[in-house]
Amino acid sequence: YYQTTRLDLRMISSSLSELEEGLTTDVVAENIISDSEPAKYDEHLENNRNEIVQSSSCNCSSICSPLNLNLPPIFILNLDRAKDRWQKTLAEFKAAGFSESQINRIPAVDGRKLSNADLAANSTRLARFLQPRGVLGCYLSHRTFWQLTVDRGYPSALIFEDDIQLVKGFLSKLTSSLGHLCEEMRCGGGPVDVALLGALGRVHPQGKDSLGAVFFAEYMGGSRPLKKLTHNIYQPVRAAGTHGYLVTREGAQKLLRLCNKAVFHIDLDAWRHKSLKIVMFDPVLVYQTFDSTSLTDLPSSSTGTPPTNNHAVQAVKRPWSLLHYDSGSPLHCDGSDGVVSSFPRSLNWLTADPHTLQPFQHVMDEPLIQLGPRGPILTVGRHVKIVGALVVLASFLSAAGQKYLSRMLFGSAVSFVISVRSIIWLLLNWK
Repeated sequence: YYQTTRLDLRMISSSLSELEEGLTTDVVAENIISDSEPAKYDEHLENNRNEIVQSSSCNCSSICSPLNLNLPPIFILNLDRAKDRWQKTLAEFKAAGFSESQINRIPAVDGRKLSNADLAANSTRLARFLQPRGVLGCYLSHRTFWQLTVDRGYPSALIFEDDIQLVKGFLSKLTSSLGHLCEEMRCGGGPVDVALLGALGRVHPQGKDSLGAVFFAEYMGGSRPLKKLTHNIYQPVRAAGTHGYLVTREGAQKLLRLCNKAVFHIDLDAWRHKSLKIVMFDPVLVYQTFDSTSLTDLPSSSTGTPPTNNHAVQAVKRPWSLLHYDSGSPLHCDGSDGVVSSFPRSLNWLTADPHTLQPFQHVMDEPLIQLGPRGPILTVGRHVKIVGALVVLASFLSAAGQKYLSRMLFGSAVSFVISVRSIIWLLLNWK
């Protein structure tokens, strides 16, 4: 099924005396809903969409128009039970110069409240057994946003999670960046599906990524060549994170087709598809605070007070200042007991990324696999500990002359790494 849509792009002029130009491009997009697929989400997700607070001030005729400062509609994902996070995020935008009427809230999907019918309809069988409910809820929350963008016919829309920090001068920088994006598209750069306002992973604009980011890109796959498009727009190598991005209507249609069911972490699945044209702004416009976000599943030890704009430089030099060890941190989307990492905060300087401000602790606390809805959770940190312990023990046995046992343990470590990566591959690809 095909439908013809019209994408209206208006050129951003640096001079107020220039007339506004319109660009209309006919594009043919594949209809994402086939006869064999449900036309809409189940009743639970449909009710979530109906609860969205609509803004009357958004003019969605273009990505950004400098003459009247209209921006794409702005949405924030937030759980109903996380009212404090909604107020904090709303205050962040008000401080940046936005009015409350410009900010729209999308009730996030609460993973622990999903029924078996919800899960069966919107996630794969393997994911239901091997992924925390909060990871699946976060995945479906972003799908709700993509579906809303398509249903309402927005040319583009902005989405933020509720654990963000906007950079100083965010409003003017956002307007300018979107203007450059329009100009890049108008001048032959082609349509863009997703524009990241901030990200994690291997996303340094000059390729000066941390060792941890390089390892992440090699481990997860889905890398692209680093490509500079304009002075402040580029194609990142391997992005992660969904805390702030713009999606076009065509991009939302692609994402709904490519990510039709929840399988794994939404960012690791969505941003790996090379059929998506993904760009990122330089400098970063929004950072993740690595606070106790209500969209993930585990209470991380990297909880506490988000960094302020005035402390941005200090945060780069001392990333552990973003952390606060709190074994009583609140639960997130899952109803499980959660995990608090035992990695000491003093190790954060080892792999903390100065470009994304992602601390070591946050990486270690990321869940990879959960055996059953209430089973044990294998985090990145636990994975590292298990493999490290096997390798160290194998080395000691080798030094003691126990070659056979040493080879057995080393082989077990390699087999464990391959097994975990194989399970992740199956989660991502066995739909």
